Amino acid sequence: MDIEPNKGDPIGIDHHISVSDNRIVNCVIGVTCYNTTVGTHHLLISSNLISGCKTGIATEANESAIIGNLVDGATSCGIGANNCDSCTIVANVVDCAGNLGIYTDTNGVKSPSGHVVLNNRVRGTLADNGRNTVSQNNVKK
Repeated sequence: MDIEPNKGDPIGIDHHISVSDNRIVNCVIGVTCYNTTVGTHHLLISSNLISGCKTGIATEANESAIIGNLVDGATSCGIGANNCDSCTIVANVVDCAGNLGIYTDTNGVKSPSGHVVLNNRVRGTLADNGRNTVSQNNVKK
């Protein structure tokens, strides 16, 4: 599922987007939002089952909320929030069998406030660039 507004799209199409209650199986990226052209923000990705994808969820949308998803079998990254700021990643179950479970960074953001990664259950690794609040996650390699 690719969320990528383009220049020239109607006003309002680049923010307050919800992607919820989907079953996504065996693809390259389950849910992706790249933010390079219009500044996408306030993306909600919740209650999705994503299985067998190389990457489960990848977002560059500022102020995204990634809540309550099940990501299973990702071989590259379960959940990634990079090149953006102020994302909340909470209460997800990510099973990546030793691969990168959750990755966050704020690369390219001027004066970032950082992401919040809280109460996730991760089988794999959890990596961040050190500017984020990472707390109370259950991580097993």
